Formats: sequence, C-alpha cells, structure tokens
Amino acid sequence: MDRHYGMAILVQKLFVDRYPFLYKPPIYIRMGKGRIHLVGAKRKFDTVQSMFPFWILGGIVLPCGRAISIVAPHSPKTWMDIRIWAWLFMTVIAICRAIVYYWWVVAEKKTTIFWGNAMLQLELDLKNFIILSTQSKAQSETLLDNLVLFGIKLLVWIGYLFTPLLTISFMIRGLDPQFYIVEHVLTKYRLISFLARRMPLRYALLLKVGLLVGRFCAMTAALYETERVMAFMSSAVYIVTNAANTIVGDIRKIGNE
Repeated sequence: MDRHYGMAILVQKLFVDRYPFLYKPPIYIRMGKGRIHLVGAKRKFDTVQSMFPFWILGGIVLPCGRAISIVAPHSPKTWMDIRIWAWLFMTVIAICRAIVYYWWVVAEKKTTIFWGNAMLQLELDLKNFIILSTQSKAQSETLLDNLVLFGIKLLVWIGYLFTPLLTISFMIRGLDPQFYIVEHVLTKYRLISFLARRMPLRYALLLKVGLLVGRFCAMTAALYETERVMAFMSSAVYIVTNAANTIVGDIRKIGNE
C-alpha cells in the first residue's frame, strides 16, 4: 500500500473510529489485501446520523453570527478585531463543510464511492502492469513527499490531542462567542438579570460552573468538528493529488518503454 494512503487511514482512525462523538460519516475506508477501497457505512438510524453534522454546523454558525452582531457595534476597529475574524473563519468553514458534505457524501454518495474506487483501482492496475510487463519499479515517493506527509500527519495528531488546551486558550483570550451571548442576555433582559442577582450564593456558583463547563464542551465540539472537516478535506486533496500524479507518471513510463 502506498504511503500517501496512510494519511486517510490516520484521519479515519482518529476522527472516525476514535472520534469523541458517536456519529460516523456515511462513507468508510476499508483495508484489505494491501489496498484500500471506499464503502458505504452501515449505521443505525442512517437518516438521523446523516443530518447530525448539519446540527453541529448550525450550532457553530448561529453563535458565531450572534457574537459578531453583539461585539461589532462596540468594537473601535471592527475589521481589525481578532475575535470577529476568528468567528468569521469558523462560520465560513462550517458553511463550506455543509455544502461539500451534502453534495459529496449525502446527495452523491454512490457517485463519490464509485469514482473514488475507480481512481484507486486504476492506480493499482497501472503499477501492477509496470512491475509485471516492464520489469521496473513503479514511481516511488521522494524525500519531499515523505516530509510533506509527515508534516500533515503531525498537524492532524496535534489537532486531535491538544484541542481541549486550544479551547482553554480561546476562552482565556476572549474568543469564545458564547461568553458574549451570555453576557448580552444577562444585561439586556432585566428579569433574567434580576433572578441571577437574587440567586443564593451556592446556586449562583453552580450556575457559573455549569455555564463554564457548557461553554468549554460546546467550544471543544465546535473546534473538533472544524478540525475534522479540515482533516477530511486535506486528506482527500492530498490523496487525489498523489494518485493523479502517480497515474500520469506511470502512463508516461509505459509510453516511453
């Protein structure tokens, strides 16, 4: 199995098999006999699980948009505010992910599986033909290819392992949109503000701890989902690029023989 497929295998192990959340994507990578191929995942309540990513993405877009509407009017330099840029980035990633997920995985699931397996099979057939008929080795990875693959894998591991720490850093730096939404609700709605002030100390403390834990969990989920999207997209682009490059190189080698 070519090394560039290790990227897809790593992403699946971390962001599918060992993902903190229970749902899995509709397409799964199956390994066997030294190769990989795409299959449709067998899932309980398939329709519900297919819609679950849209609910999470909606949970990213709505808080980010609401936080921007709260912070932007009071920011002295709106377009230089790092908070607004961070929330815009999360919003764009979530919307792009929703579009790609729907067209590639939901609406055109069978087409994606068919063409993905066709490309994988074509690459394998060309390599076997070169090895058997021309008695020469197929195109191999260069040092640069190995360094790029190592760097991408390292970023994937860092994102997977250190996301909770990244959440804490974001909360400390004021990049958590939920904080501004909660503060806005407490200051704008007098009844809620009155009840919060009249609450006994121990209940007020429990409320603050609950809000803090809730913000942490929601922010961590949003970051994991964003990283998952970027990992899937990076893996797909990397594999398609390498597979296409290998196919073109093998065809040229066959033509020159």
